[in-house]
Amino acid sequence: MPAPSTDDQIAHALLRIPGVRAVLLGGSRATGVADAASDTDLYALRSGPPAPEGVRAGVLAPFADGGTVTHDDTWGVEDRLHHDGRLVEVMHFDLAEFRVDEAFDPGLDPNGYTTAFLHTLARGVPLADPYGDLTRRRARLATYPEATAHRILGGTRTELAGYLEQLRKAQKRRDWASVVHRRAAFQTAWFDALFALNRAYHPGEKRLLDHADGLGTRVADQRTRWEAATLLQGDDAGLLPLLTTLAEDLFGLVDADRR
Repeated sequence: MPAPSTDDQIAHALLRIPGVRAVLLGGSRATGVADAASDTDLYALRSGPPAPEGVRAGVLAPFADGGTVTHDDTWGVEDRLHHDGRLVEVMHFDLAEFRVDEAFDPGLDPNGYTTAFLHTLARGVPLADPYGDLTRRRARLATYPEATAHRILGGTRTELAGYLEQLRKAQKRRDWASVVHRRAAFQTAWFDALFALNRAYHPGEKRLLDHADGLGTRVADQRTRWEAATLLQGDDAGLLPLLTTLAEDLFGLVDADRR
């Protein structure tokens, strides 16, 4: 029998932390698009409040170069270490934060990355699941939650049209910071709708065009058009027409889906 991988060893060590019920490998290593710069993303899924930093560090220190474990709570409870020079990030989440039941009824509120947490559960690699928490949730997520798709797609036309109008006004006022902000908001909502249209969980902001290329229902030349839209200067007269056609083409697909 082969020796357990480092991922497996860390995962089973994390189960010794009070409250941790399962461990999942996420990020680019889980989805098969990792490169030389990719780190390791581990999700320690718990029930109840997180354990103190000292407890977590004590479990992780044997795997860390020099025994050094740091903590960063900027985006949530997270521990960081380097193993053989490679970064390992351990993110601690309460299982309730994934809102699986709510995704099916009444549906999640659209936020641009509406189903990204669900993507982590559904597409990640389970490393330790002694209580079956991951197994049960992943089995339910094998079917995309139609209630969430309905909520995302139902507001697509109004939301994107609003962003386009705000961008038009911002360009006219020469408010370039607002132009950048509105373009980003439009992009976020556009891709959220595209993944929902395909009943595919949103993979997050990294390698977004690569993930979108793999969808079955796509807007014509979407990659080329989005590369152009992201590279245009905020004062370029072609920016608003380009985004407008991207919206119109997406509206056509959404309307066909909802008939």
